Amino acid sequence: MNRPTTILLIFLLSLPLVTNGRTYLDDENGRISGKVVNKTSESGLSGVTIILFEDGAVKFSTRTDQNGNFSFVNIPAGAYLITAKKNSYSDFAKTIRVNPKFTLKLKLGMESLEQPSRPVLTAVSAPKSEPMSKSAERRQADATQAPGAASGTQASPETATASATPGTAKEDAAEEGEIFIDETDVVEMVENPDQQPEPVGGIGAIIKAIVYPPMAIQRKLEGTVLINVTVNQYGDPTQCVVIRSVDPTLDEAAVETIYRSKFIPASHRGKAVVSSVAIPVKFKL
Repeated sequence: MNRPTTILLIFLLSLPLVTNGRTYLDDENGRISGKVVNKTSESGLSGVTIILFEDGAVKFSTRTDQNGNFSFVNIPAGAYLITAKKNSYSDFAKTIRVNPKFTLKLKLGMESLEQPSRPVLTAVSAPKSEPMSKSAERRQADATQAPGAASGTQASPETATASATPGTAKEDAAEEGEIFIDETDVVEMVENPDQQPEPVGGIGAIIKAIVYPPMAIQRKLEGTVLINVTVNQYGDPTQCVVIRSVDPTLDEAAVETIYRSKFIPASHRGKAVVSSVAIPVKFKL
């Protein structure tokens, strides 16, 4: 076997197994399935940026769907810092561990920073009460002394105890940030579409959308972050994987830039499909 053939064979064996457009999980990797909710209302939060850091470096990122669900597949086993960010909400951060052949299921709660509107109280003078007649006074006294007359206005001891019963173990686990929830199905992705996804307006539009981090300006950081972007059939970037890192500050800014951008979805056999593309995000002072 000659050298070019050997190199090609090694390359093909290193690729993940793909059948009918679905990539199968590596036996040594794990998966994360989760949901982000408003801590107060428990409603799902859409458009939340989720980032996995390893040793301070950005490794994987995704965004929640309209119901607040998110998932990661083929995540190498190990410890990660998971963060969640959304405008008008407090940031979330938690250290997690991904185990091989295991799906870690999370529920992340975020607090709204917007102050709820308070009702305006208007003082209203109470109407003057008319003096009671002698007969009315006697009727009121009789009603007060009747057996069980006041029992309807007081909660029974059993009712009060029931309302104070602590939540279930599952609800208690939710306070810790980890519970089991319904899994999100893996979306089939076309690896080699007829037309790859591309940014609306080209790479130049992404460069114009960059918000240079002040810390990176102070440190005079420059460079090109290379990101593999998964784009759904509607042209929305749904997941980012940092292929080539420059610095965690620029890596995170690059991911945020991608999520602010709109894409032309990939097409295969005449219809829009889910696929991925490598996008360079260049930072230049």
